[in-house]
Amino acid sequence: MLAEPGTPYRRGRGRALGRITGAFGDRPAGEITTTEVAALLDQVGDAGVARRTVNRHREVVVAIFNFGLRPEQRGRWRIAENPAAATAKRREDGPGRLEVFTVEQIEALARSAEQGAWRTKRTYETAADAGLREAEDHQLGELLRVAAYTGLRRGELVVLRWRDVRWSERVLVVERALSDTVERTTKGRRVRYVPLADQSLAALDRLSQRPNFTAAEDYVFCSVVGDRLDPSALRRRYIGARDAAGLPALRFHDLRHTAGTLLTRVLDPVTVKDLLGHADLKTTERYLHAIRASQLADAATRAFSPGTAVPPTKPPSKRPSTVPAGPLARPAA
Repeated sequence: MLAEPGTPYRRGRGRALGRITGAFGDRPAGEITTTEVAALLDQVGDAGVARRTVNRHREVVVAIFNFGLRPEQRGRWRIAENPAAATAKRREDGPGRLEVFTVEQIEALARSAEQGAWRTKRTYETAADAGLREAEDHQLGELLRVAAYTGLRRGELVVLRWRDVRWSERVLVVERALSDTVERTTKGRRVRYVPLADQSLAALDRLSQRPNFTAAEDYVFCSVVGDRLDPSALRRRYIGARDAAGLPALRFHDLRHTAGTLLTRVLDPVTVKDLLGHADLKTTERYLHAIRASQLADAATRAFSPGTAVPPTKPPSKRPSTVPAGPLARPAA
């Protein structure tokens, strides 16, 4: 969002719109007004983007001016207040319906990848090229299985190394993730220990039998020359395998949601939160709603069945409003 207008994307053929830099990049910070920031946000919104995107632009501008208001910066930027802080946030829509894959669909996706169905065209190749292609297809299928059965993020998958696999303990140690092009700590800034179910353990075991790139510091999922995979290329290959298998148009990130939904069937939300690395339990609780409704289906069927016994309602107790007359009655004062 802070790119110069017209800057080519690192990948693809698009160019950055650079609205923030285009509007304020050459302006003295102290001259920018709340009205001008609001006009910029209106311009972003008029482009037809989601309200969340407008709010993200607002957050960036707010953060820039907050930096300038720090005591050590005030003399440099000469601003007395944050003009972006007074602009109105857009009301965002709540999270949509959570769509996930079934276990059968995960396996269909992996088979589609292993068969090379994600490739858009085939060219003449030597026997060596065919071997590399088959190895690449096989790895993609196993990667998609691991993604769906562990819930790792795409940036965590591409930096996973063989030393992170603890075979005897059946655990993956997740301590790094790819941010832009740099390997950093995970999104939650802490190490996670993710259990390896038989399905994901078997996928890793099959990959470990390849003839090369299996040393402790090698990437688990790598290019044909052992380099780290490009996350954008991985996403495109996933889409190709998904479409070739005739599966719903879910995102790569929905493999993570699939893992969370499946794990919630047998584990408590706090445990699932720790396994997926969620910062807030509310994020994990998204997976609970559909599961709870499904578990209540049998009870609802019994409730709506003819002849279901209805527990009698207890009549309200009748308490005398006055002290009864008689020999035990207290005499009036």
